[in-house]
Amino acid sequence: MKSAALRITACLASILFLGGVAKADFDYNGNGLFGTLKINDHGLDSNPLYSVFNMHFGTDYKSSNALYTDFGVATGSQVFVGPNATIQAIYKDAKLSHDFVLDNGLGDVHTFSYESGKFENPGSPQSIAPPGLYNLAMKTYNGDILDGTYFLDPGLNKDKMIHMLVFDVSEFFLDQSGNIIKTLLIALEDLPFGNAYADWDYNDGMYLVQYVDYTPVTTPEPATLLIFAVGLAVVPFARRKKNVR
Repeated sequence: MKSAALRITACLASILFLGGVAKADFDYNGNGLFGTLKINDHGLDSNPLYSVFNMHFGTDYKSSNALYTDFGVATGSQVFVGPNATIQAIYKDAKLSHDFVLDNGLGDVHTFSYESGKFENPGSPQSIAPPGLYNLAMKTYNGDILDGTYFLDPGLNKDKMIHMLVFDVSEFFLDQSGNIIKTLLIALEDLPFGNAYADWDYNDGMYLVQYVDYTPVTTPEPATLLIFAVGLAVVPFARRKKNVR
């Protein structure tokens, strides 16, 4: 059994290396980022989020919230794109046009544009290069007019709400050797909270991104480093105490 000091240090390490955006936690009824996640499976859509998921992965979910409980993941404000990474649009149902943008801040920008309307058939995978950390953004257009810009990190959004839900669907993808291929499903909500037509169904656009990691190592704050260092310092003391017994 691990000592208390080792357990504390392990906990601190997990906090240090997690990206910084908690698993989606908000209240559809308007309490910002504080409350219980509720994905709206309203009757206006023939294909709510869980239905699209079932169609692609052979599952049998009856609720998008149950789906998120099983497959939803916490993410950093960025994703790490590995070698041979690809992105593939698998579903869209929105009146607005979308640009889904991956930008590493170093001049490498990948934009995937889709007109308004609905499609249910997967597009062809497109490559993302070079490897590294990428910011994710969705730009929405009403005609030729930019309607909104939303990021993976809800703190960067004007309405401070979550517009990208991330699901780890790696278990459904294997390479020729039977190894799991790291794969994320990103589901988008394209209207701001407070808009009269906002419905929070997260089926406005859905993308598969392969060969990625959603928990990139981030540069820790000085206070975090101090706490982590204190945790490490306790470990030798705990071990000496154990050896004395």
